[in-house]
Amino acid sequence: MHSVHADRIITITEDTSDLGPPPVPCEEKERLLAAQNKAVNIHSRGALKLAQAAGVMAHAEFQFLYDKVLTARRLLLETRQQLNEHTAKHGC
Repeated sequence: MHSVHADRIITITEDTSDLGPPPVPCEEKERLLAAQNKAVNIHSRGALKLAQAAGVMAHAEFQFLYDKVLTARRLLLETRQQLNEHTAKHGC
């Protein structure tokens, strides 16, 4: 066990009492963040499958997978745009 001296604690902490109360969580922003995270995961998994399928599967199957990845990318970009607009409008 190591002892911790109070002078060390004081030097690594800072007083944040003058920053005011913590911001109130915004439910809409939380919803949009969750939607964006889900969209990122869906797009990432699809892109990985697409990369692994290159040259391995039939063209029609590859095209179907490619279209799914494009749709996931569009959803991700739309969700990110909504989040950015919400943040800019509400400042949260």
